[in-house]
Amino acid sequence: MNASPSRLILGAFLLLSALPVSAQGRLFARPEQAGVVRSTIVEEASGLVASRAYPGTFWTHNDSGGKPTLYRLSAEAQIIDSLALAVQDVDGGVTNRDWEDLAYATHPEGWGAILIAEIGDNLAQWPSVGVYVVPEVAERPRSGSAHPSVTFVELIYEDGARDSETLLVDPMTGAWLVITKREDRNRIYVADNPWAGRDTLRFVAELDISWSTAGDVSPDGRAVVIKNYFRAFYWDLDENTPLMETLQSPPRRIRYRREPQGEAIAFALDGNSYWTLSERRGERPQVFYRYTRR
Repeated sequence: MNASPSRLILGAFLLLSALPVSAQGRLFARPEQAGVVRSTIVEEASGLVASRAYPGTFWTHNDSGGKPTLYRLSAEAQIIDSLALAVQDVDGGVTNRDWEDLAYATHPEGWGAILIAEIGDNLAQWPSVGVYVVPEVAERPRSGSAHPSVTFVELIYEDGARDSETLLVDPMTGAWLVITKREDRNRIYVADNPWAGRDTLRFVAELDISWSTAGDVSPDGRAVVIKNYFRAFYWDLDENTPLMETLQSPPRRIRYRREPQGEAIAFALDGNSYWTLSERRGERPQVFYRYTRR
């Protein structure tokens, strides 16, 4: 969310610097400025995922307190559509308490959905967090229209509340992984059966990364990235190895240009590039960066 990591920057930097950097940046080219978000509608962009129904575009949203709305961006960072989540879609209503990330999942019945991670909790005070499941329809939505079929999956940490900003979907098992943010070594939690509508987030391991702010699994299921405010990290995925096991192996550092407050990263639909987007800060432009695989 908007919490400043200033007091832990030095410790986080020292921890991250311990990772091997000899191959840094070799997988992907230097960042290109694909576009600049001129609109003020998504000033607190805090999630990003490639659209499957509308190739070449991305979904994003605002941070806590924003409207419960998804916004679709072109590759040039222009807002094409907005998709409001109607209050009546979910018991208790739909709110943006603290949306932090987006992911994509395939329901057991075969339809695809955007997952909105309602997992931010700066004070670690909420008894549960969760994920809004938004089926991505093939028809182009009317801009600003309400989506008719949103559901909510409640998630409860087995060992107490945590602040998290990263949601990943295991392409092998279908499990949902939540990565915490504030520990010296961020923690990996797994929801094994989220489609039941309510699930426990069980702790499985720690990462040698702190201040994780976003992540994504490539649409082809072959790679995963996680970023924080300072670095981006990459793992190759094996179709026979669960994602939670892969994340326990050393990552490769990949290129990342420091942003004012970068909390969004996603692979393109073809998996040949990853993209980042920051929240707007002061007069600095809100740049949509593309990193293309070499």
